[in-house]
Amino acid sequence: MLRPDLILLDLNLPKMSGQDALREIKSNLNLRQIPIIILSTSEREEDIRLMYDMGVNSYISKPNDFALLVEIVKSLSKYWLEIVSLPS
Repeated sequence: MLRPDLILLDLNLPKMSGQDALREIKSNLNLRQIPIIILSTSEREEDIRLMYDMGVNSYISKPNDFALLVEIVKSLSKYWLEIVSLPS
């Protein structure tokens, strides 16, 4: 099985909530060290606090501007995949 280097997760998924997906990922010994970035339209303080309590590495509110979203994803990619040292 290929292991991703980074997981971008939305809280509002069609079949499973982002919270449930996060719980599944963090309970899997092979996946739990992968950095998880939440990209969500939710700006609710309780969502942000809960996600950090559950172990996410970053929480980003999605902008309405697509070009800005692309820039954010490029920045995340550069930081998490080129700058930081991640476990194998």
